[in-house]
Amino acid sequence: MLDSDSNRTNSSQKQRDEEIHNVSCDGCQSRCIQGDRYRCLQCLNFDLCGECFEKRFEKDSHRSGHIYVHFKTPNELFNESIVHINKEVNLTNIKKRFASVEHTGINCDGCPTNPIVGIRFKCDTCPNYDLCLTCVEQKVTTLQHEVIHPLIIVDKNSLPQIDMHDIQLGQTLGQGGFGKIL
Repeated sequence: MLDSDSNRTNSSQKQRDEEIHNVSCDGCQSRCIQGDRYRCLQCLNFDLCGECFEKRFEKDSHRSGHIYVHFKTPNELFNESIVHINKEVNLTNIKKRFASVEHTGINCDGCPTNPIVGIRFKCDTCPNYDLCLTCVEQKVTTLQHEVIHPLIIVDKNSLPQIDMHDIQLGQTLGQGGFGKIL
């Protein structure tokens, strides 16, 4: 029993260590960001932890209406390994990466473009609100969306596909209390 608890503790510590970004937060000044990390693509070397991003941290050179990429884990973006984050993760490289990507079923809320082809931006304030690169560059606003709203670049597949062989179905599947007569 003790070995099982020890293994679980080591496993959870390893998972926490893997979630630590070796980058300091420019908002709260935390030396290492754990969990969600947001990198501003309009400011030079500007990162926020999830909490400071949600608080819409600003300073003289940085405003909340900027464009961000969201790192869920260190050194990985859009399910691809990133070795040199400062060199590889910039707006120019991301535009190139998304140049031919078609976001099927996603229309731009700033213009009639449907589907969005190329880079896609999701407003972090407006629900279900997407913009194409042209609308972002022209700073398009609507009754709902303002230029002070932060934008996050999203991948074509925001929710990664899980291989069916990676899913283990156990005996408890279907044994919930819904529809069960007690």
